[in-house]
Amino acid sequence: MSASTEALKSAIEFGKKAAEKYREAINSVEHKETRETLEKIVAEMDQQIDTAHWMIVAESGQLGSVAEEPTKETGATKLAAGKCPFSGEFAKMGIDLSKFDMSKFKS
Repeated sequence: MSASTEALKSAIEFGKKAAEKYREAINSVEHKETRETLEKIVAEMDQQIDTAHWMIVAESGQLGSVAEEPTKETGATKLAAGKCPFSGEFAKMGIDLSKFDMSKFKS
């Protein structure tokens, strides 16, 4: 294991311990503003810990590329990529705009 991976693992452990101490403090604070600030700090620390974890995975070469599955292209998906900004939402509702005669809707 590389030195960077070891350092990141150590940082994660320290971060987890620090976050736990903040969580302990949250349980005993009296002021709402202090509680909200501590909760925000803990959320940011959790995100940083998660990010560091993914850096370890990437550094160790365990992160493989995921091939995207080809999606079936329908009229609605073509329109979603094209003109109407709402066609993607219509497609989610099961409405295929390619079946409509749009010439009737022109002003």
